[in-house]
Amino acid sequence: MLLAQLGQTTHIYDDWAPTLAGAYRVLGLTRRGYGQSTAPATGFFMERLASDIVAALDAEGLGAPVLVGNGFAGEEMTWIGTHLPDRVGGLVYLNAAYDRTNIAAESAIARQVPPQPPGPQDFANAQAITRWSSERLGVPMPESEMRQLARFADDGRVVGQRTPVSVQQQIVASIVRSDYSRVRVPAMSIYARPTSVNSLSGCRTATDSLVRQGLRGVRRPTIGQLGASCGFARRARDRTALAG
Repeated sequence: MLLAQLGQTTHIYDDWAPTLAGAYRVLGLTRRGYGQSTAPATGFFMERLASDIVAALDAEGLGAPVLVGNGFAGEEMTWIGTHLPDRVGGLVYLNAAYDRTNIAAESAIARQVPPQPPGPQDFANAQAITRWSSERLGVPMPESEMRQLARFADDGRVVGQRTPVSVQQQIVASIVRSDYSRVRVPAMSIYARPTSVNSLSGCRTATDSLVRQGLRGVRRPTIGQLGASCGFARRARDRTALAG
């Protein structure tokens, strides 16, 4: 089962999930509050989010599948692997296993990066906003993913984002430090290994120096910290752009 990072839906995997489907049964689950999943007023804490995944496994009759998740999905996977290990056969973390309790520091750094808002032409339709977002992301984004994230007028123009701002605020507020030593199922963690901060998505412009300035108070900043800050800034810009 494929799980997306915070701020995305599992349609982000649409371009390469069919490759997996050639050898496995592949499902994708979008967490509550995003895409076509319902957005209740509450229920955006870790146990509830992880329980949603388990409920989906039960509904599909899956005994012990492998969970594959990017980014924040690692938090949900870790909760399941710790508290309900008999419900999964294994966990695959895609840049997903690390300490997220420094999100306040990352946010402060991100705020120093100048915004790069889309122009009116980028809101013309799904293709245009997908092209703009792919340029910011640094890799192609499936148009199907953008159609899950944005709201569109009858004439096809982008008029906002689907997900209420309160959803992400509640999820971020629930983040605690994960204890990976308590995971009781086989797990594999895969990380990107960029050679420099300039190779990181969302961090390929002259704003690199501003990100570095923001990290002056961090002792011995790493490529990972720079990448997280750049990525956080890029995703924040995307959400702000869709929110108008």
